[in-house]
Amino acid sequence: MKNTIIRAAGVLLAASMIFGGAASAAEATSPSTGTTSSTQAAESINREWVLNPANNTELAALGTIQGGSQTFDGLTIDATANGAKFAPRANDTQINAGTIISIPVPAHTNTATITLALSGGTTTITADAGEVSSDNTVIALPAAESARTVNVTFTAQTYLNGIALAEQQPEPEFPGTPTVAAKDTNWDFTETGIDRPAVQGLPTTTKASPSTLGRKAPSSTRVLPRQAAAAILR
Repeated sequence: MKNTIIRAAGVLLAASMIFGGAASAAEATSPSTGTTSSTQAAESINREWVLNPANNTELAALGTIQGGSQTFDGLTIDATANGAKFAPRANDTQINAGTIISIPVPAHTNTATITLALSGGTTTITADAGEVSSDNTVIALPAAESARTVNVTFTAQTYLNGIALAEQQPEPEFPGTPTVAAKDTNWDFTETGIDRPAVQGLPTTTKASPSTLGRKAPSSTRVLPRQAAAAILR
């Protein structure tokens, strides 16, 4: 009986291998190998951190960071400097001078920007990467082949509603390039040339009017009959 069951199991296994059933089952149940499919879209680096506790319960539960360092939603907040503070309020977050926020930036093929959304007032910052705008609210980052962290240091008290990371997309290329070929052109401005303007008073060929066709030109000499001419000579 045992031998019969083993043989039957072997037959079923062979059949499933022939028709691909076993391979399909293995593919369906096997864990991911971590290999990225060539058809998988590139991951966008765009991300936003909401710093309004009214719209972010995680931030509201974080509380004030002062005299220490802490990680929040991927951001590293360093408030160890004298006077530094990261303090969520009712509708924004107060950030004192000396506070450093480290922002993770994945690899990107185009220019990326870090934008600080102020809830009011102004700010003054420095950044260890990129170029800071004149109003200190935008950091422009050149393309990078690998991920990096951008450290933003606040040198004046600031009130933020959020931080946004975005990759700038290039403008679409003009659809096609027009083909323009040089071509030689000759103009005939000679006396009989067809390109010479008539406004220069040149003589032009005048066609006979249809009403004059077939008519004889008038003559000042009248021809008399022969008899009349003989009578006059007498």
